[in-house]
Amino acid sequence: MPQDNIYYKDSIPMWEVIRRDPKVLRAMSRFNIPLGVGELTVREVCEKYGVDTDTFLAVATFIKFGEESAPLYQDRINLSSLMDYLTGAHDWFLAFQFPKLRRMLIEAVDCSERNETAFLILKFYDDYIASVRRHMVYENTHIFPYVHYLLSEGSNQPTHEIVPSEKDFETYLKGHNGMSDKLGELKNVLVKYGVAGAEVNLINDVVYDIYVSEEELNIHCSIENKLFIPAIAKMESKRNTHPISVDKHKAEADREQLTNREREVLKLAVKGYKNKEIAERLFISFNTVLTHRKNIARKLGIHSLSSLTIYAIASGLVSLKDISE
Repeated sequence: MPQDNIYYKDSIPMWEVIRRDPKVLRAMSRFNIPLGVGELTVREVCEKYGVDTDTFLAVATFIKFGEESAPLYQDRINLSSLMDYLTGAHDWFLAFQFPKLRRMLIEAVDCSERNETAFLILKFYDDYIASVRRHMVYENTHIFPYVHYLLSEGSNQPTHEIVPSEKDFETYLKGHNGMSDKLGELKNVLVKYGVAGAEVNLINDVVYDIYVSEEELNIHCSIENKLFIPAIAKMESKRNTHPISVDKHKAEADREQLTNREREVLKLAVKGYKNKEIAERLFISFNTVLTHRKNIARKLGIHSLSSLTIYAIASGLVSLKDISE
């Protein structure tokens, strides 16, 4: 990473930062910094709107370069300012980006039950957004209150309700792993199999915005893992509370063609048959069914039943009528 990069300097004009990399506008909006920066420097703009300059630089650099930039600013993060950023990011996803994507989907395709694939795509999307909302609400109610306690100057020990358990943090971090995966699955289904009758320009715009949202979600989760969690640990150390640890790992599945037997298992699974019932109908063992289902998920890169259902319909393996029956 070049050491003379603009993000290491707080003395250059903010407009120059934006000109060189418009992605910084994302950081500005989530810090609630409006346009109209004039000739003010990065530091002057941050001070004008009550944003910690080092934290702004940390986020902007992270958006530009990713995780490799985290060590440059980990010791200079202002936890309160970073909390403001994360709250703003939640608002952007839930109140702006995801509703916009849904409107675009509805405009691009006929989402009635007569268009089986489009109907299931919209249902899958709604289920996905509901799961993201649950995670962000969990963060707001289980993690943020604890951080507010750490930021308080009181000497009282936190109550049991405020201090999150290791299980709380484990749940929080698990919510990050794969948060964008389902969105990626939807994108892949649309790209590979399309939607009959969809307006080309509109559906292509939807897919492009899904790419953007997927990237933004990955950056958001990475900032929480690499900047937010270490900042919490540092503050815990000062307050003599329990430090937390982070272990994030992710694997990418190989893409292969399904065998005839795997297609049979898939068709029965999306029709609602349980693994034991699939084994009985195909005269194979229960463990063999489990192996086939693991292979299906690995080969397609699709792990949720709702997304597999969309794949099966788009591929002509089943119809919506089959699933209803």
